Amino acid sequence: MRVDTMKVEEKAIKLCANYFAISVILLIGLAPFFRGLFFEREMNFHLYGASALALCAIVVLSLFRTSLPDASKKMVNRIWRSPYFIALTLLMLWYGISFFSAINPRLALYTWLRQIDYFMVFIFAFVATVFMYGEKKRAGSNYLLWILLALTAIGTVVAVIAIAAAQGFVAINGALVSGRLSSTLQYPNTLAAYLTVPFLTGIHLAALSRNRYGAALSASMSFLILLTVLGTQSRGAWMMIPLFIFLYWLGQKDKKRNLVLLSLLFAVAIAVSSMTVGPEVQLGHPNGRALLITLASALSLGGTWFVLLPFLRKWEEPAKVGKDGAERNEHRRWASIGTIVSGAVVLAILFIGAYVIFSGSDNPVLQRIMSISTGDNNFRERLVFYSDAFRMGLERPLLGWGGGGWKAGYRAYQSFLYNTTEVHNHFLQVWVETGIIGFVSFISLFLMMSFGLYSLWRNSRRCDNEWYVSSVWTIGISALALAMHSAMDFNLSLSAVALLLWALIGVYAACEQITGTGLSALLAKEAARSASLTDRWRNHRSESFGLLSSALLLMMLPMTIFPFLFRDAESEALAYASALDQKDVQGALHHLQQAMASDPWKADYPSAMAQLLVTNHERASDEKMKVRMLEESERYARKAVETDAFNAGAHMLLAQVLIARGNYEEALTEAEIGKACSPWLVTAYLDVAKVNSDVALRQRIALARGQAQPSWKSQSERALNRVIEIATEASGKKETLPPALRSLWRHQPDLTLTPELALMAGKAAVLLGDADRAESLLASATAQRDDVTKALAELWRGAALKKRGDHRGDEMMEAARSTSLTAASEYTLMKQLGL
Repeated sequence: MRVDTMKVEEKAIKLCANYFAISVILLIGLAPFFRGLFFEREMNFHLYGASALALCAIVVLSLFRTSLPDASKKMVNRIWRSPYFIALTLLMLWYGISFFSAINPRLALYTWLRQIDYFMVFIFAFVATVFMYGEKKRAGSNYLLWILLALTAIGTVVAVIAIAAAQGFVAINGALVSGRLSSTLQYPNTLAAYLTVPFLTGIHLAALSRNRYGAALSASMSFLILLTVLGTQSRGAWMMIPLFIFLYWLGQKDKKRNLVLLSLLFAVAIAVSSMTVGPEVQLGHPNGRALLITLASALSLGGTWFVLLPFLRKWEEPAKVGKDGAERNEHRRWASIGTIVSGAVVLAILFIGAYVIFSGSDNPVLQRIMSISTGDNNFRERLVFYSDAFRMGLERPLLGWGGGGWKAGYRAYQSFLYNTTEVHNHFLQVWVETGIIGFVSFISLFLMMSFGLYSLWRNSRRCDNEWYVSSVWTIGISALALAMHSAMDFNLSLSAVALLLWALIGVYAACEQITGTGLSALLAKEAARSASLTDRWRNHRSESFGLLSSALLLMMLPMTIFPFLFRDAESEALAYASALDQKDVQGALHHLQQAMASDPWKADYPSAMAQLLVTNHERASDEKMKVRMLEESERYARKAVETDAFNAGAHMLLAQVLIARGNYEEALTEAEIGKACSPWLVTAYLDVAKVNSDVALRQRIALARGQAQPSWKSQSERALNRVIEIATEASGKKETLPPALRSLWRHQPDLTLTPELALMAGKAAVLLGDADRAESLLASATAQRDDVTKALAELWRGAALKKRGDHRGDEMMEAARSTSLTAASEYTLMKQLGL
């Protein structure tokens, strides 16, 4: 009977272990092949897939809840006490809470859905590792082999696609960026960071594997991954790779073997990089020579490792120093210290030697890598990002700006004009989005992991199997490497990378519970000391599986419902665009209303509705309908501002609607708010100048007709003066920057006095009677190559000459108005103004 029970338990553990392991591999393995899941369209499919796997997991746990042994149930139940689980739960919940204070609720909501997806992968990885441990411990095999093999294989496929794209054998949009490899992840630096993980797991497998064929294959795969990392030409990755490799190597049992393998890999990869992945081999068609060199190098390196491995194993066998255990331990201790010191020296020589040898070469891959400098504009620009992000976080330290808060609001806080929707430092991005609570939750993960790795290293010699310790160490260092690289780039904004990191954290958190190290061990001891007998009994009960199933169900619901609603809204938006093309205004309005019903948080839909109504209100059959359309337009415009508070365009749209409704004072105020949202963007200056100009012209026409309110004369003068002030500010604001920041300005559009802005300011000067200033400003406007703008400037220059009493002004106006219908319409307007 006992034998039958054991067989049932073994079968249950094996099925659960395989299900959760396969689920993790699917969730993180497919992610990089869909543009890194950076965009919502691809991410929606991942959310659906994760929800489906969660539903199946609930079924699996329900079916085997009584068949699993108490030991496995107890290990799974430890997830509730894991400090990593607590920190990630708080992070996910805080992203959800920050939705209620977010400046862009739509971005915040979707960011929260991403966090739920990551958290689910963490749970799956934790449970898979625990079940794998339960299955493998009886056989004495490595319970981490599944994740090590999977990560290395996934990384190799991503690397092979990048190499094939560089050599012209596959054509994938975005796989190459300016001669740099980016594969399916679209971004070279992110690809380099992502491949750091499979590179570390690959060399670990090559050194660890007892099967020489498997070790040789792992060595070849590691070579392809390293070659791709070089092909990304990522200077940030190259700066951190020596540190990652040293930390990885420090925790390996077979240090000499790893050192030889690393030397081989770097020597061969650096030597052939220009002939296999450099810009000169990217011919736009298949490059057979580059392919042959790549295959020959990979096979040769794998073959060399196959031959060397037996000798290296024999070299690493511990020498017999005598029968005295103390003497033998002392010898091993000094030998270990000597290995670490000599290894550090060899690694330093390897990287410094590579720099000295190749810094003067013509290899473009190495030339970019060797150009690392703190004086580099990219590096200096990122420091400005970090400073601006820190200031943003200080504005809302408790709840933050909500998910996507940086993207939605950074224009208002940037120190000069740059274009980036990501902070390029995920720690600061979390700080901006969630405030101090989310930031502490996120950073605590890696502080706990660092402490856990130190604890693991201290206790490694007391472990029964140092090979397992090396595997746990590799998982932990891989996670830290990914996190550290994300402190200088936006890698974790790609969900494929974040999913990988959360999976690594989940595996490592389970390993801490299994090995009894780190903060998990301290908390477990404290819990055991304070728990009552009843609590201990409850920890073994299968009812806790019901709690885990409930948690998965709760996470699955928003991951299914919201993407479905968003996709329905997008379908309606496409139907709206089609109706608009066919001049079907009523149909377009209907589809927009349906889109807003499905996705009421997205500002694009009410903005489009407001624009459509204000544009078409003149076509209404009666005055009541016109008024109603304008009222609705204002309501939707305010809704757009409410759902995207720092969008300058939304504020300018509301200002236009308010002008149409005759609320001039409020329109001017709204325009100034819009400008404050983008103080370094010249388009904001153009928009606010246009609002002031429109208000002034409407009021001046009303004054000419005797239909104006008493305050409109002074108000129109203030608006005209404001147009001139805006033009002056735009022409000189850039000069107020410190030289260090001004030298970093390299993005368009430049903040300067544009012909359009000069034209509006010139018109204002004419209306104010300042002919000299008008002439100067309008002369700038005539520099525009656009014939229409030039004709308009000539019209107003003619009016300025008339103000001076120069009769040539009439001739100039007559000549300009005949050039286009726009000029003729402007001429009519000028006559209404009495010019």
